[in-house]
Amino acid sequence: MGIIEDYKKRIDYDMWADIQRFPKTTMRIVMSDILDELRRGVCRVVFTKKDGTERTMNCTLKQDTIPEDKVPTGGIKQLSEEVLRVFDVDINEWRSFRKDSVISFKI
Repeated sequence: MGIIEDYKKRIDYDMWADIQRFPKTTMRIVMSDILDELRRGVCRVVFTKKDGTERTMNCTLKQDTIPEDKVPTGGIKQLSEEVLRVFDVDINEWRSFRKDSVISFKI
């Protein structure tokens, strides 16, 4: 079983996916899977903030989960290849984090 198949199997069983275990060469593929899951519903992301502290965020990219007044007029667009922009459902605001700072991800 390959790395990506193993990742998808663990996600199917709603288990923690420790992103750090994947080699950097596969990070782009894994992030595309994470984006897909965020578009399907609310996910929990644990990441390291710029100041070095750890943060847990319940977030989504699913448009019907985001309040209408919070959806950008031009639709949801990502800021860059390195930074992921998501909607934090606990505080009802947009937040972002660096993709390489992700510690774990759960659907």
